[in-house]
Amino acid sequence: MKYFFETFYLKFKNMDLEMRILVTSMLCGMLICFSAAIGNFLLALEPITSLVTFSMGLSYLYFLNQVFQKNNYKLASYVSLFFLTCIVFPILWFFNGGLSSSIPYFYIFMVFLTAVILNNFKYGFMLFLQLCVMLVLILIEFYLPDSIVGYSSKQSQILDMGSSLMILLILIFFLILYIMKEYHRMITQLKLTQVELKDVNAILKHASITDELTKLYNRRYIMDLIESHLKHHINPMKAVIMIDIDFFKKINDQFGHGTGDFVLKRLGEVFTEVLSGNPIARIGGEEFLAIIYSENAPQLAETLRTEVEHIHWDIPDLKVSISAGVYELMSNENLERLLERADASLYKAKAMGRNQVYSYNEF
Repeated sequence: MKYFFETFYLKFKNMDLEMRILVTSMLCGMLICFSAAIGNFLLALEPITSLVTFSMGLSYLYFLNQVFQKNNYKLASYVSLFFLTCIVFPILWFFNGGLSSSIPYFYIFMVFLTAVILNNFKYGFMLFLQLCVMLVLILIEFYLPDSIVGYSSKQSQILDMGSSLMILLILIFFLILYIMKEYHRMITQLKLTQVELKDVNAILKHASITDELTKLYNRRYIMDLIESHLKHHINPMKAVIMIDIDFFKKINDQFGHGTGDFVLKRLGEVFTEVLSGNPIARIGGEEFLAIIYSENAPQLAETLRTEVEHIHWDIPDLKVSISAGVYELMSNENLERLLERADASLYKAKAMGRNQVYSYNEF
């Protein structure tokens, strides 16, 4: 028995909200049906009322089995509601007092359940059917009042309606309370998920614009940034610096690619420190491009060159230097011309012996 309840609880916990409400409603319905069967019998109502409610309780057991064993939620939802609408309620209506009984209360509760349980399915037909059946029952009672079997006494009517009303109020209260708790739990979970997604998006965005090795910006980002500056003139650029590590292939060949990667990382740290506030990106294997917002681009480039030249590497015979080309922007600039002239300035620095800084306007 303990294993049964543990299995039941685990399956119930992993269900969707609508399915949990359906199962809860079926359990409540089963208890109501069996209680109504006993109550109708004790109140000396028509035997068919006890028989119908008892049969409905058994049918709920069958539908619960369909949900738990075969995961057949849709069949259980539609068939149980159809059975209630077209068979159980009409029979109880005729043999349990009609409009003057507790049946209309349960009918209203059933319509409420239909809206909740069939939330993800086509519920229009079922609601239409329920309204039509109710209208037909009211018309029959209006034109053929003798077809309705009343209560045996006023006390029986009061007991039936009072107890039914109390049961329905309790059911509706706890069902709505349960739905609201689930709603708030899902909202809380959604907020947590949004925070997690925001963090993940921030990480992904950073990864998409960052060079993995040096932690500087990557080529795509710096190019997009330059184009944005040229187009919108926000925080306008004054110059760009194109940088190349001198004889980097020889460093890789002589000391290995691990040392080459170490050099790139260290230079990335130096560039970031010296060019604080000015974005710089690795645009190729050993090439870098920096955007300068101040008027002192040549001086910054020279500072970079000097800082790199004086780095102590703790690796025997390893010497690293850079060449840098500075291009100070003119009016009506475009990306292609900017890159072409910065590259020409860098080429001039390398042609003059490397470990040099040259500005485009110097030649």
